[in-house]
Amino acid sequence: MNKLANLLLSILIVAYPFLIFFSLDRLPLNAIVTCLFALFILRLLFVFRAKKQINYLKYFALLSAILGCVLSLFALVSQSENSLLFYPVIMNIIAFVIFGFSLLYPPSIIELFARLVNKNLPDQAINYTRNVTITWCIFFIINGSIAFITVLSNDLSLWTWYNGLISYILMGILFIIEFCIRQYVKRKLTH
Repeated sequence: MNKLANLLLSILIVAYPFLIFFSLDRLPLNAIVTCLFALFILRLLFVFRAKKQINYLKYFALLSAILGCVLSLFALVSQSENSLLFYPVIMNIIAFVIFGFSLLYPPSIIELFARLVNKNLPDQAINYTRNVTITWCIFFIINGSIAFITVLSNDLSLWTWYNGLISYILMGILFIIEFCIRQYVKRKLTH
């Protein structure tokens, strides 16, 4: 039951831009903010209950839930719908900080993921995971900047499509490209 609830909660958070898009014209801001605040509080509870989780992922989940609560409260106090649009920008900042922090204090977050599959990584693989982490940092800077531009555009439709779909497609493309390169590098290292 907990896994199903956590999955549903994750889907709702990923769908955040569409939830905002479809609710802003239909519901009072106080109702939207109350629902979002409850969603982020539930996320916090699930993070605290999670037993097995890489620390960096736990930090990301904690920070995103806490800042989601803060953003919701700010929207409530300021009665500003636009403040809700900053959530994707904040998520990119958090991801950049966590990935960047892992570069300063190794192992990098990508190395941690790689060690879940293979505990004994050669030095070349460690260098590769570091470069992949740098690539993701660059992605988060660019993606967060575009997310910020969509907020400034005052075009809710553009904001929704970019932050709710296009950015995920771009993440998927980056992941697929990296996966293909990783397979090539693995073959090169084993021959």
